[in-house]
Amino acid sequence: MEIKVDRLGGPNQGYGDFTDSLPANECRYAIYDLDFTTIENCQKSKIFFFSCNERQSVSD
Repeated sequence: MEIKVDRLGGPNQGYGDFTDSLPANECRYAIYDLDFTTIENCQKSKIFFFSCNERQSVSD
C-alpha cells in the first residue's frame, strides 16, 4: 500500500481553502488539522479525517 500526498495546506489557510482544494467527484481521503482557542482561553487542537466518494464531497 502506498499513501500519496496530493497537496499540503499552510497554517494561514482556513477550512474553505481546504474544501476548495479538493477535486469534485473523485474519491479522496483527507486530513484537516484545526488549532483554536476556546472561550476559556485554552489552546485546543482537533484532527478531522474525511473520506469522500464520487457522489459526495467534503463540502456537501
